[in-house]
Amino acid sequence: MKDILKLGITLFAICAVAALVLGVTNNITAPVIEERNIQASNEARKIVLSEADEFKELDGMNSDIVLEVYEGIKDGQVIGYTIKTSSKGYGGAIELMVGISKDGKITGVEIGNHSETPGLGSKATEPMFKNQYVNKDVLNSLLVVKGSTNNDNEISAISGATITSNGVTSGVNAAMKIYNEKLSGNDNEMAYDENIDPKEKIFKSASFTELKGKAEEVAGTVTGDDKKKAEGLMNQAIGKVKETASDVKEAVEDGVEKIKEKIDRD
Repeated sequence: MKDILKLGITLFAICAVAALVLGVTNNITAPVIEERNIQASNEARKIVLSEADEFKELDGMNSDIVLEVYEGIKDGQVIGYTIKTSSKGYGGAIELMVGISKDGKITGVEIGNHSETPGLGSKATEPMFKNQYVNKDVLNSLLVVKGSTNNDNEISAISGATITSNGVTSGVNAAMKIYNEKLSGNDNEMAYDENIDPKEKIFKSASFTELKGKAEEVAGTVTGDDKKKAEGLMNQAIGKVKETASDVKEAVEDGVEKIKEKIDRD
C-alpha cells in the first residue's frame, strides 16, 4: 500500500512539474508566435495586393471561414481588399490570403499556415498552382478539375492532392463570396450552374436523364388532383435520389483521394 502511495505521489509530482514547464514555455513562446503570425499576415497582404500602400481592417466581416478582411488603400483611395480565410484541406486547416481588386478580379493568392503532405498538398504554395487564381472574375465560382482546364472558372488540381486543391479553392470561393455580398457595393451574386459543384456531375448521366424522363411521362398521363400528387411524389423522389447519390459520391471520392495520396507518400 505504501509503495502504491509513493508511486502515486511521484507520478503526480512529475506531471505537476511537466505542466508547469509547458505553461511557462507557452507563456514565453505564445507572444512570439503571435507576432510572427501578424508579420506573416502583413507580408501576405502586400503580396496579394501589391499596389496598396496601406491596409485598414474592416469589422463585422468574420465568419467560420473568413478570418479577416482589410481594405487596400493607395493615395487615400480604396483600390481593393485582402481577405484571409481558413478552409479544410487533407491535413487540416489551410489558411490563405486572397487579394481582390475594386473591379472584381483576383490579384493574388498566398498560402499561409497549413499541414498538407510535403511533396503533394504542399505544392499548393508553389506559383504553378496558386497563380492559376490570378485575374479570375469573382462573379464565377471556381471549380477544381483533374488535368487541363477548358473553362475560365476551372482550376487544375495538383496531381495526387485533389483534396488540398479543393480546400484552397473553397477558401478562394469564400473570399469571392464575401466580396460580392458585402464589399462590391453592387449586390452581386456569384454565378452557379450545374457544372460548378463536382458532386452534381453524377446527375448528367444518360441513365438518370432517361429515368427522369420516364417518370415525367408517367406523371403526364395522370389528371386532376392525382396529377398534382404524382408530380409532388416524383419531385420528392428525385430530391432523395440526388441527395443520396451526392453523399455516396462524395464519400467515395474522398476515400479514393486519401488512398491515392497514401500510395503516393509510401
